[in-house]
Amino acid sequence: TLAAGMAHEIKNPLASIKTFAEYLPQKYDDPEFREKFARIINQEVGKISDLVQRLLEFAKPTPPQKQPAHLSKVIDETVEFMQGSLLNKHIEVVRAYTTQDDVLVDSAQMKQAFLNILLNSLEAMDHQGCITISTVSENGHLEVQFADTGPGIAKKDLPHIFDPFYTTKSSGTGLGLSVVHSIVQEHGGRVLIDSDIGRGTTVRIQLPMNQTAGG
Repeated sequence: TLAAGMAHEIKNPLASIKTFAEYLPQKYDDPEFREKFARIINQEVGKISDLVQRLLEFAKPTPPQKQPAHLSKVIDETVEFMQGSLLNKHIEVVRAYTTQDDVLVDSAQMKQAFLNILLNSLEAMDHQGCITISTVSENGHLEVQFADTGPGIAKKDLPHIFDPFYTTKSSGTGLGLSVVHSIVQEHGGRVLIDSDIGRGTTVRIQLPMNQTAGG
């Protein structure tokens, strides 16, 4: 799956680079072509670089540097980072946090996980909708729920959503939830998905709570 996915995702940018490179000798004196060549090459190499970086994050995630944190603050900072995209698509974010949200996490890694989840929800919803983010503490665990009003995921696709390169979208690498799964596992937690066509998707992340000063 990894090999096929990598080949597919890298082949398209390489085809663009190859086409422009072949025309470069005969069109080098055309300033418009050179400008377009520079822009396209930079763009396509960027796609490959991003893919490789995300693949590395999935295949060998950096061990988390855990520090005590209030998870609500980590979530708020991620939402703030996404504010422009949320406003552009008229997506409302509703937040409801428990008062007990002390966890030992690598805040940067958790932001990456939350960002990937929000991006998935954003892509699923068409220029309006709502994402409800809530936290619940119980049995020594803190659960974060991201519930969107998107179209939902078909039951046949649910068993594969954490597979690398598996995607039901027309664009995207399908690595987003794989990376989320890896990050949460490294934190001793788990990811659960509740979804069905026509009723939206809820992503649930369960993390151990920071119950003592020493973790």
